[in-house]
Amino acid sequence: MTAISNKGEQIPNCDKSAYPAITELFFEPGLTKREAFAMAAMQGILASRELQECLITDQKIDGTNHENCFAAFAVKQADALLNELDNSYREYKKDF
Repeated sequence: MTAISNKGEQIPNCDKSAYPAITELFFEPGLTKREAFAMAAMQGILASRELQECLITDQKIDGTNHENCFAAFAVKQADALLNELDNSYREYKKDF
């Protein structure tokens, strides 16, 4: 099912709600899929000292900017996952 905005435009997968709350009285879209995936990636980064050290070494960042490095990496991982999901969905649809 394709999600359509209130302006009649198709909503990109990354902007669709990950966990919408729908009741008789209101609709709360909650986090987008992109935000939810980035949040999960960030949790993984923060839980892994080894990954943090690897990112710091790979990015050659100074001691004051770790948070931005971790956040940027989490968003890149979310975008990569969404891209792969879109690609695999297109491949799946070709078979039908």
